[in-house]
This record gives sequence, structure tokens and C-alpha cells, in this order.
Amino acid sequence: MTANVVELFTETEWVRFYDAAQQAARARGSVFVLDESVRMVSERAWAAYLRDTMTGAGVDDLAARIVPENYPQSELVDQLAALSSRRNGARP
Repeated sequence: MTANVVELFTETEWVRFYDAAQQAARARGSVFVLDESVRMVSERAWAAYLRDTMTGAGVDDLAARIVPENYPQSELVDQLAALSSRRNGARP
């Protein structure tokens, strides 16, 4: 299990991603902001968010290195998912 998604990339690769994301946002008439608050949920959520953001920016080769399942999930997220499953299963 990899401890931190950030460690997968060199500084040059981060710059490449950031530049591509800014360019993609400008093309949509928007501004690119990397929402690091997702890290508060879990490293797995951060990995999935980062992979999707990289794919959206067109740096698929970098995104392909990220496998969210290789990162720890928050116990709270697991508990909420279990609660949601029980509630959904109880509906007629």
C-alpha cells in the first residue's frame, strides 16, 4: 500500500499536470483550483479525485499510475457506506 499519492510523481510531473489543468480550465472559461480538502475524507478519496482531475486535464499517463484502492479508506467512510447500504436494503 502506498502511503501518499503525492509521492507517485516528480516535481516536473506535478508542474505538467498543473499546467495542463490550467489550460483545460481556461478553454472552458474557468479557473483551475485543486481542492485539497478532499484529503480530509481519506487518502483513497483524494486518490480518486486526483486521478479524475488528471484525466480531465488530459494527462492520462499520470492518472493511470493512481489506483485508489491501493490507499487507505477512512473508517468513517466505511461506516457511512455500511449504514447507507443497510438503509437502502431496508426500503421496499
